[in-house]
Amino acid sequence: MKEWAKANCSKLHEKVMLAFTQLEDLQKQIQRNPTNVQLCRLERKALRKYCNLAAAERNQVRQKAGCDWLSMGDRPSAFFHHAVKERKGRKAIRILEDNQGNKLNTEAAIVTEITSYFRNLFGEDDLE
Repeated sequence: MKEWAKANCSKLHEKVMLAFTQLEDLQKQIQRNPTNVQLCRLERKALRKYCNLAAAERNQVRQKAGCDWLSMGDRPSAFFHHAVKERKGRKAIRILEDNQGNKLNTEAAIVTEITSYFRNLFGEDDLE
C-alpha cells in the first residue's frame, strides 16, 4: 500500500501541472489543425486525466487542512484562539446605516438602532 501511495499520490501538484501543460499543448495543436479527430480524442483523454488529478489534489489539501484543524483546533491553543477571533471578526456588524442615512459605527448606537427597528416593525405589544 505504501508503494502504491508513493507512486500515485506523491508529488501530486507536479502531476497536476504536467497534465495541465499537456492539455494546453493539445488544445494549441487543435487550434492549428481543428479537423484532426485523433487530437480531439487525445484532448478528451488529457482533460479527463487533468480533472481527476486536480480533484485528487483538492481532496488531499482538504484532508490535510482537516487534520491540521483536528490536531490543533480542539485544544485552547494560540491557533484555536486566532481562528475564533478571525471568525468573530468576520461576523461582526461594524457600520450600520439608519433610516435617515446616518452611519452608525459604535456598538451602542448599532444595538439601539436594531432594537428600535424591530420594535417599530413588530410593535411594542408583540415584543412583550
